[in-house]
Amino acid sequence: MTTRNLYWTGNVGTDFATAGNWGDSTNNINPATSAPTSSDNAAFVGTGGTITGTGTATISFSDGSIWTLNGANLTNLGFLGVGLNGATTVNIVQAGTLATTSTNNGVTLGNNTGASGTVMVSGVNSLFSMTTNNFQVGLNGSGLLAVSQNGTATLGGANLGSGNGASGTISVASAGTVTDQGFLTTGNSFGGIGLVTVDGAGSVLGVAGFTADGQNGQGVIAVSNAGVANLKGVNVGNAFSGTGTLTVGTHGTVNTTGINIGYQGNATVSITGGGLLSSTGQFDAISSSYGVTATVTVSGAGSTWSGTGQLGIGNSGTATMALSNGATLSLGGGLSIGSNYNNSGTLTLASGAKFIGTGSVNNIGNFGTSGQAAIVTVDGTTTTWSDTGQLQVNSGSLTVSNGATLTTGRLFVGLPGISNGVLKILAITGPIYCAIAVGYLAVRLRAFG
Repeated sequence: MTTRNLYWTGNVGTDFATAGNWGDSTNNINPATSAPTSSDNAAFVGTGGTITGTGTATISFSDGSIWTLNGANLTNLGFLGVGLNGATTVNIVQAGTLATTSTNNGVTLGNNTGASGTVMVSGVNSLFSMTTNNFQVGLNGSGLLAVSQNGTATLGGANLGSGNGASGTISVASAGTVTDQGFLTTGNSFGGIGLVTVDGAGSVLGVAGFTADGQNGQGVIAVSNAGVANLKGVNVGNAFSGTGTLTVGTHGTVNTTGINIGYQGNATVSITGGGLLSSTGQFDAISSSYGVTATVTVSGAGSTWSGTGQLGIGNSGTATMALSNGATLSLGGGLSIGSNYNNSGTLTLASGAKFIGTGSVNNIGNFGTSGQAAIVTVDGTTTTWSDTGQLQVNSGSLTVSNGATLTTGRLFVGLPGISNGVLKILAITGPIYCAIAVGYLAVRLRAFG
């Protein structure tokens, strides 16, 4: 069947399947003899309008236009570009759908420099979907996918901020759902910016593949107000030129099968307002490469980092983790701080923060005597460290001060002929006493000072 190039006129209404709403540039007739079919190209031209009805074709939207798919159910068989060279918006409402079924052609929002492409999905059963893993949100321009009010988007993989100076955003709000069956990359290219926000009760982002937050550019993932992000595995600050930020606030939740903060790029994580980061990874890390700086802040009652595996703070590079104001760090696989040479790991618990450990061994510092820094401070009358395993202060230091409480099954401070550990118990102001409960104590160097 011959491919026709059809263009939208809307002369007799809004129905996609009505021939009178289409012109035929291939045969130079208007109206077309029939509505678009799967062998045709269907171009929505002009400044925009409302579309209803059902149809299948290779679909395009003109620059400088705003279109509303009001209950329309459209299937696109080819490349889909929203905002190729100008500003284009597609609104999908009232159980409307726009599905791209080709695996060989991509979908792009904001294709060229200066262009902007927006797809907004809102309402129950409203759907934006694709099977391709080539979804570019901000290829060289700016792109936005916004899903809200029980709307849904189903993706096969997504890159946000793919070009130098490009920006891409995925916004999930007001009980919207975005399900990504592939990977998710924010700040994909050098100079690119990628932003993901998940906000509000019932709002859910699910990524079945790997998430790189800050690939080569700047990446931000923000989950707040009871929103939920389920990530199979995530690197925050994935590549050397990338910077990654993850914020979990106001009862937001991030569930992941493993997290590496500062994998090769600098990274920041903030958990506040009762937010939860929960990981089932065997080994999670804060700063994994030489020269990387990674910072984690957990603050506020109910704010929690929870891991079933081991957490390394400062495996390489510089890592800082600070908990305060009733925040909790809970680990099932042990804690390792400053475990290698030429690195720095710092953990601070203050103002009612809690560490709860059920792992077998918690290490502060490596087994040498130099080349790294490992510092743990537990400070304040309501601040507690409680682990059921073994706490080893190797070549690092542990300070318990101002009425803080430390409870551990076995405590080793330094190892003879191997490492020099330091344990300090201090009351900086007033008659404040610290409580130390230890099942077994082995001290090589200065124990109390």
